[in-house]
Amino acid sequence: MNTMSFYDEAFYGESERLNAAQKRIAELKEHDFKLEFALECADSINWELSEDFKKIIFCDHFETMYGIKQAEYDYDFARFVNLHLNPHKTRIYECIQEYLDGKTDIISLEISMYDSSGIKRWLHVRGKYINEKSKLIYGVSVDITERKNLERRLSQMAYIDSETGLYKPEYIADALAGRIESVRLSNVGLMILNIYRFEDINAVFGHERGNILLVHAAERLRELTGKLLTRIDSGRFILVFNEASGVQELVEAAGKICGAFEKPLEIENQSYYLNFKIGIALDWDGNSDFKTLMKDAELAVNHVKNDEINHICVISEYIRQNADDYFNMAYELREAVKRGEFTMFFQPIISGESKKITGAEALIRWKHPERGMVSPAVFIPVAEQTGVINQIGDFVLCEAVKQLKKCLELDNNFYISINVSVTQLMSSDFIGRIQNVIKENALPPGNLVVEVTESVFITDMTRIINMLNRLRGIGVRVSLDDFGTGYSSLSYLKKIPLDNLKIDQSFLIDVLHNPASEAILKSIIELARNLNLTITAEGVETAGHLDLLKVYGCDYLQGYYFSKPIPPAELENFILLLSRTI
Repeated sequence: MNTMSFYDEAFYGESERLNAAQKRIAELKEHDFKLEFALECADSINWELSEDFKKIIFCDHFETMYGIKQAEYDYDFARFVNLHLNPHKTRIYECIQEYLDGKTDIISLEISMYDSSGIKRWLHVRGKYINEKSKLIYGVSVDITERKNLERRLSQMAYIDSETGLYKPEYIADALAGRIESVRLSNVGLMILNIYRFEDINAVFGHERGNILLVHAAERLRELTGKLLTRIDSGRFILVFNEASGVQELVEAAGKICGAFEKPLEIENQSYYLNFKIGIALDWDGNSDFKTLMKDAELAVNHVKNDEINHICVISEYIRQNADDYFNMAYELREAVKRGEFTMFFQPIISGESKKITGAEALIRWKHPERGMVSPAVFIPVAEQTGVINQIGDFVLCEAVKQLKKCLELDNNFYISINVSVTQLMSSDFIGRIQNVIKENALPPGNLVVEVTESVFITDMTRIINMLNRLRGIGVRVSLDDFGTGYSSLSYLKKIPLDNLKIDQSFLIDVLHNPASEAILKSIIELARNLNLTITAEGVETAGHLDLLKVYGCDYLQGYYFSKPIPPAELENFILLLSRTI
């Protein structure tokens, strides 16, 4: 029988215990390795925070990932937070306290810090007690930098205008509100740039070409200013000046923009000249939000008249005070169109030779339910700026043609003239509307006269001349109204396709007593004769005016001496009354 001594048993038992301990140690090391490796693969690190919150120990992988040596802060938790997590300091201690108070089951928060290379890294930090007895907090911090960067890129994509690649206005709004961490804006100057009549570019050349033009315009603006640029909508940009020094900086920049676009944009061997209307607002006290700045800039740009190009307007208290009146009238104009509050009057035009009525000028009036008759001088500018002018223009055209049809039954040479704004004239379907109305009423086009003022030619002379040629091409006559009061230039007068020149009434006010006024009047009539144009004199109010204009051979006469503007029914009676010589 094989026996074992006491010492042999003791040695054998100790050996087994030692082997078991070594095996356990090996298993623990393997477990630690697997955990460490798993953490590395998951871009995570583990850490331990002492129960008095004074010491923090990270795994070795922490230094590898972030290049931060624990010896730099001597494992001191407070020092580590101050050095690397200071922006999140308050929130870190709040989360720990909430956990200690039992308000949360785990410490959990997202924080950022910069690694040794200066790259911003994001971490999702979670921790809890290892056990109640030790009060030692064990935690894992997962690197979520890629996720944060992806979220930022997706967020930026939501801010990007797909057609131009520019930021949307929401980007500025969120930046001003502090919702975009990477952007800080203060003392902001905001500029709205409206491309003049961009909708007509889209109508003529198509939206695809219009978008290409916008991209080229945006590139030039960015190169010129280096400022944050966003697109509002078709043909409108916002330019943002951060830490603006004052109004002068923005005004000078606006001037440079207008000057830079005197050079055309070249796209596929075609030149495009862009003009702007520019409104400027400034965050004077550093407390304005995006909505307030946009409202001010919009008010400023809307204050620019329709026929003013490359014009710069800075918001002022005067503009703000008048804004309510402007917007009230804009609203009331739209309602007036719906309710049919407009009515037509006609002022007779007399033949200078026969002294018989030969035509009439159509004049619109607004019968306001509270204000009574509102002058066109008051509401037409607002109608042009708001686009209501096109609806009003259609009303005038239809009513004028309806009246012309009745008048032609009394006199087949009778004509009616209508006033047309630059907004209507630049509209891509304006000629078509004229043609349709004439065709529907079976009228001779030569009995309709379109009156334009000199101011239309400061916008886009080439296009305006083309439109007037098309009008004359369908048989409609063209008259230049208020000659001598606007942007008179003999050099362009010879280029404009005209049938008639209309002398402004201001030249007749003192013509009987002022030799200089008489000389100018005579010169204008002679000029019209030399250009083979007929001529109409407005403001004929006395027999003296009539006699003088007869001497100079003026073709047509219009004024209160013959008749004030009258309703349609009275016009027909007037034709019958003046069918005989005055």
